[in-house]
Amino acid sequence: MEILLRHRALLFGVLGGFVLASIVVPEWRLVALMMAGISMASFLLLVFRYDNNNVHLLKIAYVDIVGLVVWALAMACVFESSRATQAIQ
Repeated sequence: MEILLRHRALLFGVLGGFVLASIVVPEWRLVALMMAGISMASFLLLVFRYDNNNVHLLKIAYVDIVGLVVWALAMACVFESSRATQAIQ
């Protein structure tokens, strides 16, 4: 179980690094945001699908709900920026 959790933490770090790198490389932003959104949404689906959650998992789930709201705003900004760039061209 410890190896599984460490591996999951490593993958989360890789995803976070990719999201941070997409700040510098605009072409990566949409893919990075999609991956982050899928990660948060899938965690929420798993947490709320099962009844044996503890207070710690629920706390992380609530943070992910807030994160998805911020994610939706970021996605709107990326699409608006893309649309504005296409209108200029």
